[in-house]
Amino acid sequence: MKKVLILILLIVGNATFSQKIEYIEKNDTLQKPIDKIFVYIFPETDLTTSKNVAKIKSTGKLNEVHSIFQNLENAAQKIGANAFRFENFTKLDENFAELTLTAYFCEDSIFNINYKYVPKNKVYIFGNQNLADLKKQNFKINGEKYEIQSGNYKAFDVKIGEELKINKGGITGMTFWIKGVDDKSATFLSFTGLGFGGVSYNPQFGSGGININTGRINRIEPNFALTLLKIFQEQK
Repeated sequence: MKKVLILILLIVGNATFSQKIEYIEKNDTLQKPIDKIFVYIFPETDLTTSKNVAKIKSTGKLNEVHSIFQNLENAAQKIGANAFRFENFTKLDENFAELTLTAYFCEDSIFNINYKYVPKNKVYIFGNQNLADLKKQNFKINGEKYEIQSGNYKAFDVKIGEELKINKGGITGMTFWIKGVDDKSATFLSFTGLGFGGVSYNPQFGSGGININTGRINRIEPNFALTLLKIFQEQK
């Protein structure tokens, strides 16, 4: 019985640590966002007229990067934030990592300005979110073979008026076509369901259905994907 109790305490303790949220700074705000959103703000966007809500740190398992982000997103939204800036991502050891963001309340005019910094006519392919793994996944772009490793991403340009054909799994797998259109926001994809969540309105990408699963090729929620570009390594 004693051994079972110790085991339960260890499990509970580990779960608590893996979901730790810390408010490094916290400011009072009376603002309450109409829409439940959490928009990635680029460093170039002027936030002078926006409200700094808090700087928050989320600690979690190294193999669950999306959970680390999602816990932080939930904490920020509860205190009136609808946007954020990436601050830092640190691997604590072989099992845990921490992500720090500064959360803001922004008016729609800020999102309109911020949109011009979103990459256009590009496709980003992300590897597995398990940063402690070295797993590689194979795929094809316009018939050419590529591979992507866990914790990495690859970027591809889409020429305006042309199509990029992405295939995972060969003839029996899935194929995804992306056409280059003037001022089209970047597309973020994975083969593991990385970054799935609830459907929500996204003012920066003009979509109400941003989490699409075709079976083997999955869209990643754009604001989380932009954060991953800071966390993952680019694979040339």
